[in-house]
Amino acid sequence: MLFEIYEAFDIKLINFFLKQLTAPKLFDSQFIEDVNIQDGTILAPQAKFEKTWKLSNNGRFPWPDETVLRCIDGDRMFEFNITPRIRIGSVEVGKSVDISVALQAPSDHGKHVSYWKLSDGTDNQFGSKVWCDIMVKDAD
Repeated sequence: MLFEIYEAFDIKLINFFLKQLTAPKLFDSQFIEDVNIQDGTILAPQAKFEKTWKLSNNGRFPWPDETVLRCIDGDRMFEFNITPRIRIGSVEVGKSVDISVALQAPSDHGKHVSYWKLSDGTDNQFGSKVWCDIMVKDAD
């Protein structure tokens, strides 16, 4: 009898997680294009630059007013020790938006990539991951 209780509980738990995985997403985004700073752009060490991506809201609902873009992984490309949160705000379904971030190339030479994702303001990430992919080297 105890085994049957555990088995029923396991099935309910599995069904719960399956619903979570297959439930339609409230918020979503789709990468459209790199507006500037294409992948592999060569920059001098410590060069300051602005990276801009075009994203669209391809979800079922407008993005919340608290929507921000956050750096989630990769190389540090910002001047200060605080990871920036770029305020985006609400974007209606089907609309696109250009999102810009002020960045600074690392001092060491080579390939550097930072990864970014939208968040609903409560740290729930959603949509396409975008990145900034640069090559740092001295001017010829």
